[in-house]
Amino acid sequence: MKKRILLTIAAVAAVAVGVVGMSAFEAHVINVTAHIENALSVNTYGIDFGTVFPQENITDKTFDIGLSESFIGAERADNVSYKIMQKDKPWTLNFGEPADDVNTYNRNLLCVDPDTDNLAQRCVIGGNVLTITTDSDIEDLYGPNEPSVGNDWTAPRMVIPMGGNFTIETKVTADPIQFIGPNGHYQSGGILVYDSDGNIVRLELTNWSGNGNVVYMESQETGAKVGKAWTDSNIDDTVYLKLTRNGNLFSGYYSTDGSSWSAVPVQSPNDFDNQNISNQPKVGLATTDNQNDSSFSARFDYVTFNGDYLSLCRFLSKTPQEPIDGEVGHPSYYTDNGISGPSSDDSCSASTVLASGVLNQNTNDLSDTWTVDLKVPPIAGNVGQDWPANCANFTVPTNGATYGCDLWVEVTEL
Repeated sequence: MKKRILLTIAAVAAVAVGVVGMSAFEAHVINVTAHIENALSVNTYGIDFGTVFPQENITDKTFDIGLSESFIGAERADNVSYKIMQKDKPWTLNFGEPADDVNTYNRNLLCVDPDTDNLAQRCVIGGNVLTITTDSDIEDLYGPNEPSVGNDWTAPRMVIPMGGNFTIETKVTADPIQFIGPNGHYQSGGILVYDSDGNIVRLELTNWSGNGNVVYMESQETGAKVGKAWTDSNIDDTVYLKLTRNGNLFSGYYSTDGSSWSAVPVQSPNDFDNQNISNQPKVGLATTDNQNDSSFSARFDYVTFNGDYLSLCRFLSKTPQEPIDGEVGHPSYYTDNGISGPSSDDSCSASTVLASGVLNQNTNDLSDTWTVDLKVPPIAGNVGQDWPANCANFTVPTNGATYGCDLWVEVTEL
């Protein structure tokens, strides 16, 4: 038996030697795919403390972090570790800054073009602007209700997942229209909120059928246009755009100087309460061209997320309500007994502790509830004598201003 096996191996080896140097005429294709889903879901649109006053301590704001349905349905997956980080708002990408600074500060803003792999030509930072360019085919954001296009959501975009309420602002300049036919073709550049094909909100500078530029806003649910708004055809090639989300309600604004804003006039249909945009859509900038045999570019000077806020971050605490798998809270600047009010024994220090948690299917720990506390500091120039000397640097700079902070929930380990 052993002898027979050795003879077989020798025969195979002889065949292999005989084909050395020949071309490969036979190939076998192994199809590799993976469907990628988020492991976590976060259930809040945002936290608004409203109007507050120095020395107030507000502790009734909460949000939940849970395992996503996809993660729960994966039998091989057990637990997820995550962290909660703070980042000042607003954050702005000024595309005229040096490339290294922009790349360092881009906060995971990614270029996406569903229609091509050649991303190097789609989103280019140079000449003090970000230029997003379509290819020579139709690259649009319209569904089956647009007969001249059909199903096409392939417009190139530069986006980031954005949870909760938000405000996005940009300055866009459109290329001169190269060719616009008589059949409703258009080219545009502006702000995009993208949940999935057919569930979007768009606000853009548009030229439609060569009739001049307008600011156009649209809301789609499952490919149907449920909300439309536009200006008269008298907009220059450059305009400022601002899009806000409040719950499921979206509002669009435009400006010619970046300071005086007007709402985009709503037409019919007029429903901008989009129930199909989830709490974590992809948000950013996009360029569209709904005619063949042409490419189109829009240039963006900057993009600002979440408005004009002073920093609130170091005055917030994040505390898990029921630590089960070793959740770790993040205290704010006020430590020891200072949470109830200042005294000479209190201390102030910026906490370096990172809030973190673990969710585990095996122990039925499927979600965590976190409480966000705000201990309001005094306003610089109006600090009382009882405020501890070692808290002197923990004040806010001005009265009558709006302060904010972004909380980022990030998966650290599966």
